[in-house]
Amino acid sequence: TAPDRSADSFRARVGGENRILVGTIATLIEQKGLRDLLAVARRFRDAGDHVRFVVVGEGYLRPELEATRRELGLDDTVVFTGWVPNAAESTLPDLDVFFQPSLWEAMSVVVLEAMAAGKPIVATRVGETPEILEDGVDALLVERGDIGGMAAAVTFAVGSFLGAFFIVILPIVLNRLLPVVAGWFGMEISTAGISHAELMI
Repeated sequence: TAPDRSADSFRARVGGENRILVGTIATLIEQKGLRDLLAVARRFRDAGDHVRFVVVGEGYLRPELEATRRELGLDDTVVFTGWVPNAAESTLPDLDVFFQPSLWEAMSVVVLEAMAAGKPIVATRVGETPEILEDGVDALLVERGDIGGMAAAVTFAVGSFLGAFFIVILPIVLNRLLPVVAGWFGMEISTAGISHAELMI
């Protein structure tokens, strides 16, 4: 389904007219992994990519998630819409990528709806999702909690290999090569205790 770019579209209401719109539809609860969505959004913000993340839904974690959004400086990057009537029908057509970072799932109906809408999907490999979606064919599947993997998958889903290089590949290379190069010059640089995630965030 082609995105609706009219002035009264969902895309316009969330400020996504001139941005790539990556969204999820979820109850704002622990299960849905929305803290991980914020961590992924931070990487895109730091990389200067024009991507807006949209969370459609309501739940008890909303105040905490909005506070984290403020702390991370993501007010211009992440939008919480609250409850939207007929969410799949009214929002999925305007998303460029559907992103589900769940920590656990059973059978995810919204993933089926995103697939039916013809959207690129990035989802975690939990519950029955790998049985519904074939990795690399129907979706890009990553391990739950793997922020780097999610960022890479979303980047590829929006069609930016260069972005994937800077967000994911370059930090890995630096983490492994810096100590080696430093050794050549008799310097001691240690990346011990510095995780892949810390280098990229």
